[in-house]
Amino acid sequence: MTDLRNALASAADRNLISHEQARTLEPFLEEKLGPQPETLRAWHDDEWPAVEETEAPRFVRGFHDILITIGVVIGLLGIWGVSGPYGGILASVLLSEILVRRQRLALPAVVLSVLFTLFVSAAGLTLYSVETAGLDEALSRMLAMVLTVPVLLLPYYLRYKTPIALGIILTGIFASVFVAMLKLIDMIYGLPQMVDDHPLAMSSLALVTALALFTLAMRFDLSDRLRVTRRSDVAFWLHLITAPALLGSMLSFTLSPALHDASIETVLYGKEPLLVIAIVACFMGIGVLIDRRAFVTSGLLSLGISIGTLLYNDTAPDFMAYVTMLIVGIIVLTIGIGWQFFRAQALKLLPAKMRDRLPPVRL
Repeated sequence: MTDLRNALASAADRNLISHEQARTLEPFLEEKLGPQPETLRAWHDDEWPAVEETEAPRFVRGFHDILITIGVVIGLLGIWGVSGPYGGILASVLLSEILVRRQRLALPAVVLSVLFTLFVSAAGLTLYSVETAGLDEALSRMLAMVLTVPVLLLPYYLRYKTPIALGIILTGIFASVFVAMLKLIDMIYGLPQMVDDHPLAMSSLALVTALALFTLAMRFDLSDRLRVTRRSDVAFWLHLITAPALLGSMLSFTLSPALHDASIETVLYGKEPLLVIAIVACFMGIGVLIDRRAFVTSGLLSLGISIGTLLYNDTAPDFMAYVTMLIVGIIVLTIGIGWQFFRAQALKLLPAKMRDRLPPVRL
């Protein structure tokens, strides 16, 4: 690799320019600087050097970003308390113009996108709570939130191009479809009766929605198997968002027929701990194959929070709950420590065509 290629690749990795811009700059710089021994004209996947970690956060680049982000969070929460969500929306846009579009600060861009989403959701509740009066209140408020987010976040994404914003938009669209279907069921059958009498149907609907979102995340992932473009960043956020929903719906779908109840309490204290362990192992296997630790971490974190909350509120936790957690912890540690080894062995079992579409093993 030449100095020119090294410099452009380094600038792209630090989010100073995009990889697409680096490709565009190559002929211009070559013309100005003269021919180079090697050029950027063929940035093929197999030309990129292997790295140990393909999920290293690109949004944490130094304490300057962290300091600015702390100020953003405190300031915007204060504005929300003083002026409500509309003031927060306006302040988020103004700060995004300065910190994201002009200064190109990565971590503030992520936080501002999330806070903008929260403000938009809160604004949606205030707008729709009156217009949907007479409908089931909880479901109507959910529908207001999920419908408002993708509509108002789209212009934000088009302006600032933050990958997390696109991930939230796509998630919001899928969530809107899911909640709209729940509302339709509520109108036809009555939602409370549907939940109580047909838990498997509700679990199936949730699982299909989560799988559809996971499929979309994989489309972004497979389009950039070496994870050097923004498509990989979008996939990262989609996996991070999808994992809790997918793990929860997998548990619910698998356990609902036997238990008629998909609560975490029934799962841990009931007769199905082996199913929980098997599902977690399957979840870990998916993460290993696609080489996404963030996918596994997010899902297991949501499960851990649910278990922790249950045990905290239970004065006499069942022994089997602790045994289940112990086995799950051993599985997670074993696979986590030997991640690349297990990945290499698993990929050998796949057809060559499928294996070539997944990220390569980095030992």
